[in-house]
Amino acid sequence: MYVGIIHNNPLEYVANKAGLVANPLIKTQIAYTMAKSIMAAVEVGLFESLQQQPANSQTVASLCQTNLKATTMLLNAMVSCEYLNYNKNDETYSLTDSAKKWLIKSSPHSICDKLIFQNYEWEYLNQLVPYIRSDQPIELHHHSDTTQWHSYQKAMSDIGKLALNEVNSRIPIPKHATKMLDIGGSGGTYSAAFVKSRPQLQSLILDLPQAVVHAQSIVESHIQSLQLSENKLSIQAGNALQDDLGQDQYDFIFLGNVAHHLSAEQNQLLTFKVQRALKENGVFCILEPARTQATSKKSQFGSLLDLYFGLTSQSGTWAVAEMQNWMKMANLKIGSVISLRTAPGVVLIYGTKL
Repeated sequence: MYVGIIHNNPLEYVANKAGLVANPLIKTQIAYTMAKSIMAAVEVGLFESLQQQPANSQTVASLCQTNLKATTMLLNAMVSCEYLNYNKNDETYSLTDSAKKWLIKSSPHSICDKLIFQNYEWEYLNQLVPYIRSDQPIELHHHSDTTQWHSYQKAMSDIGKLALNEVNSRIPIPKHATKMLDIGGSGGTYSAAFVKSRPQLQSLILDLPQAVVHAQSIVESHIQSLQLSENKLSIQAGNALQDDLGQDQYDFIFLGNVAHHLSAEQNQLLTFKVQRALKENGVFCILEPARTQATSKKSQFGSLLDLYFGLTSQSGTWAVAEMQNWMKMANLKIGSVISLRTAPGVVLIYGTKL
């Protein structure tokens, strides 16, 4: 999967192939204007205003308490981005199926909180040139801003929903498992799904203290919405790199979207600690976007995330072989790589303690 230029007709295709189209301009100005426009539409409640029924621009502006002229421009931009339909007869706008699924806060698939958090990520990317010159990341996890941490936890909850059903159905949790540890599990989107579909399983989420302050309410919302008993899902403040994880404690340990924030040495250290904490026949599973060895448009997803995570933490994405090597060094038996169909480029890597 990659982002590229879509041609409307054969003439545009020929012009692009002939090098007559300024691709870099389209992939910057048009791309970032599109991105910021979608983020703004979510933030002002544009899609929510159309949730109940189609409406004209004046009604939308009134509901969103925004300027009529600017709102009309934004509505038209969302039509061009295929998130709204426009009816010429009555001059009303309505939601497309894609908008209903992803851009309505009440949708179980909503990514609205992630799009709102991207306002912070927008600022991170302004530091890209200094990072490239110095290799000094901005270390987003070291920020103390409570508003940012709150937004970050909600965004991570949205990320967890993207391929949740597939992850839940394909993740190699042992059938006998009764106790799992979710390292860096934030609001527990994955853990909640795992324990809901496995009546015997309990999950403890371990995350940084500054994360737990804001993730606790998300965990509680999962407990309530999924009607879980409180002992099925809990969260605890700590640091997996520094804290003792115990010995022979868990049947399953999960590291979801965390390894790209850690250095190779930290990931190896953590894997050794995980191996010690696992019971016999226990499983350690890493969920990560994988860096591909090939350098082409087919690796765009992984290579751009590699750069982004390099900027915002201290490492970047990891190749499958690198993640497997951490497990081999810790004497875990490597299982087959599980490539997610609903999240291209994302993999499940796992190993078993024998």
